[in-house]
Amino acid sequence: MIKRFRELQMPLNEIRQLLTSPDDSTRNAIMAAHLRRLENDLERTRSAVSELRSLLGPPAGPVTISHRHIAPMLGAAIGERVDAKHAVAWLSGALAELHSTLAIQSRRAVAPAGGLFSERRGNDLHSL
Repeated sequence: MIKRFRELQMPLNEIRQLLTSPDDSTRNAIMAAHLRRLENDLERTRSAVSELRSLLGPPAGPVTISHRHIAPMLGAAIGERVDAKHAVAWLSGALAELHSTLAIQSRRAVAPAGGLFSERRGNDLHSL
């Protein structure tokens, strides 16, 4: 029975709950929850497959290119040369510092925060 549920991608902790459940309704609820997760995963996979197929084909219609003007705005940035293995930790700290600075100045971000990294140079990443 364990092997069969593992083949159905059920996590071990849920199989354990299933096997120790006192009644049918609890077991059915565990299996139904797993089924819903599999169905959600399947829907996401179908959506991704559909999007990839559309990217492989010609555009559905004419492509419109437009230009827009965005008013100047203040920006905040931190740049540093960072060893690639420390890039995620560095970015986390840099973003925390930027958010803290904005809070101290009673300002708020009006655009999503993020990081840009240029090409590798040895073991270093150049953050921009």
